[in-house]
Amino acid sequence: MGGKRITNLVGQEFGRLKVKKEVEKRNGKRYFLCECKCGKSKIIQLNSLRHRNVKSCGCLIGEKATQTHTKDLAGKRFGRLVAVEIIGKDNKKNINIWRCRCDCETLIDVRVDRLTSLETQSCGCLKKEQDETNLLRKDRDYVDGQNIYLINDTLYKNNTSGVRGVSFDKKSGKWRAYIRVKNKQTELGLFADKQDAIKARLQAEEKYHKPYKNR
Repeated sequence: MGGKRITNLVGQEFGRLKVKKEVEKRNGKRYFLCECKCGKSKIIQLNSLRHRNVKSCGCLIGEKATQTHTKDLAGKRFGRLVAVEIIGKDNKKNINIWRCRCDCETLIDVRVDRLTSLETQSCGCLKKEQDETNLLRKDRDYVDGQNIYLINDTLYKNNTSGVRGVSFDKKSGKWRAYIRVKNKQTELGLFADKQDAIKARLQAEEKYHKPYKNR
């Protein structure tokens, strides 16, 4: 006689969980009441048990997190920070706060989870340096509002013409010419002949880009 095989998990163990009994179905899915070794009970869906997605009432995750948060990190490096000593706890999260010494010699207090996840890697000097570098790069790459990098002759991978600023427009069936001037794209027109589109682009480069290339 056909039919689905009934899975009886009562008495079986999955990690720290022992199945006590099957409970009422929810949305057509089977659930079991399980008892954890820590003494707590938890209702868990059948597939989560069979695939071992759940191994405790939640205490195992909590213990692992506690081990990480209470681990001795003294002398260990996290980016530019070296952990020195525990100076207290975060009352809301109940996890340790470490005093760290930055490579720039500044002391900073960091919550352990932000330290171990590398969310915090310096006293703030790293971000400051990155901001300054970005400003220098912007000053270097821009002249009178024109990005010098964008006027080089490098072709993008999706280029269809072999010439920068010229592409085939499928909608019109013509060749489109355009150029970027001071961070704004300027349309040069649609051309039936590819060579006319290239000519328009080269003339625009002579007008808009050449003055910057010569600087």
